[in-house]
Amino acid sequence: QAAEAKRQLFEQKKLETVYRVRDTWYDYAFAVRRIEILKKNIRLLEYLEEVTRERYRTGMASYPSLLQIQVEKDKLADRVTSAADSLRPLRARLNAALNRPPQTVLPVPGNIPAHLPGMAEISYEKLIKGARQKNPGLKAIDAAAEKEKTGIKLAKKNYYPDFSIGVDYIMTSRSTMDGIDDSGKDPIAAKISLSLPIWGKKNRSAVNEARLRHKAALDTKEDMENQLMARLELVFYRFKDARRKIELYKNTLLPRAEQALEVTRAAFENNKAPFTQFIDTQRTVLAFQLELE
Repeated sequence: QAAEAKRQLFEQKKLETVYRVRDTWYDYAFAVRRIEILKKNIRLLEYLEEVTRERYRTGMASYPSLLQIQVEKDKLADRVTSAADSLRPLRARLNAALNRPPQTVLPVPGNIPAHLPGMAEISYEKLIKGARQKNPGLKAIDAAAEKEKTGIKLAKKNYYPDFSIGVDYIMTSRSTMDGIDDSGKDPIAAKISLSLPIWGKKNRSAVNEARLRHKAALDTKEDMENQLMARLELVFYRFKDARRKIELYKNTLLPRAEQALEVTRAAFENNKAPFTQFIDTQRTVLAFQLELE
């Protein structure tokens, strides 16, 4: 049972490693995607800058408006630089989790699907049941509790006497004197011993100690299970909230914001909307794009 507890802790370490790799991979994928989105928005501001510059040449736009657009573009360029710099430690962290040199080249992440197979069937009840049955940390404590339960039985054996039976074989050489009976014959000696359990207080203490260790293991399991369920409830809440937000941003907020951007862009091109309205709408689209990712 002690070996089984160690094996379950090994399984837990495996799962922790898998989680660490996945968690870092998703951070890496988001950083790459963020750079793509920011660059796309910079190209949009470059278009706005070009149009405003032409209008400035013809006296239809002011110089401060051109400067404001350039400032906005430079702010996004700085965010791109920060996002690009963040790739280096993310690569190092991911390679460390894979036990590889920090600068090992990583593939560019593809699009991560919003809905993975089986996600629709996930329920809190299923997660609780699965955690209680399969969590290696709980299994390790179960094995430890079984070990201590066996330890109680073992400690109770001290109340019984111990018998010992043995045989000794002694090698001898022939006597230097003549007329010695059985000279040179190797004697065989049988022996038997009996150990009586006269130390009652010591034996009771050993049994009580084993019982307390067993109770401690059960209490540890209850505490770990309570903590696990609390963490699971929080994670499931975040999972449901993320899934709801994906639907909200993907199907409602982002399409409307992009539609508003196109309308504002057309109005700006026809000189019916100020550039500030265009920038505000573009900021909203950018925020929604990153939030969706």
